[in-house]
Amino acid sequence: MTPSGGSLLTAMVVVCLAGCGADVLPPSPPPGPAVPVLVIVSGNGQSGKVGQALSQPLVVRLMRGALPVAGMPVKWTTSAGADGFSVAGGVTLTGADGNASIGFLPAAGTSVAADGTVSWVTVQAALDVPGGISVTFSFHILGAAVPAEVFIPFGPYFDCTGDNDPSRFSGPEGTIPVGSLVVWQYAPWLYPQCAAQLKSTQLPPGAAAIESGPIAPGQLFGAVLTVAGDYLVEDVKYGGSVTLRVR
Repeated sequence: MTPSGGSLLTAMVVVCLAGCGADVLPPSPPPGPAVPVLVIVSGNGQSGKVGQALSQPLVVRLMRGALPVAGMPVKWTTSAGADGFSVAGGVTLTGADGNASIGFLPAAGTSVAADGTVSWVTVQAALDVPGGISVTFSFHILGAAVPAEVFIPFGPYFDCTGDNDPSRFSGPEGTIPVGSLVVWQYAPWLYPQCAAQLKSTQLPPGAAAIESGPIAPGQLFGAVLTVAGDYLVEDVKYGGSVTLRVR
């Protein structure tokens, strides 16, 4: 029996689907495992003194995708060697929340002068496995006592271009005792990818220049002001300035 037109068309479609060699895309492979990420939770950008523990512990978190990773060793080292930690050997394990933390007491071995100068100290937290990822904390450590410490956050509110949006400095008001430590922290409010740079444009006779180099968000820059007079310090990247009256 000769098939009807409809039956013949159906038969041809079935045969073609079975063997016409049409390109059929293979199914997409399943996604691979998420890459582990180590991030700073708290403790970055502090200032402290030799012989005194930092007020905040250093805390990192290990995540794989949206899930914390527990039971992994994190090794802590300083820019001057593995000294000053509250745990022998400077190794801690991540907990159920993925966090690992350590206390830090700056010891005399952390390359800090004893004459009141400020030293830039870094602490690296690294996953203690071959090829382990790492993050770095940074802060200033003061070698000797000072009459006062003045903390000045600054940075633009809206953008990093400096166009009509110079850095805002939070203070200080009144006078600062001679020999005080002034610490600036760059804190852009809405655009944390920016960087800043401080430079003194007016100094009292005999005072040392103040020039920070680039400052990343959250980082600190400090200077001990040992000469009385007025200091005008500007953010040369974005504009804005602060006058410090040292008496």
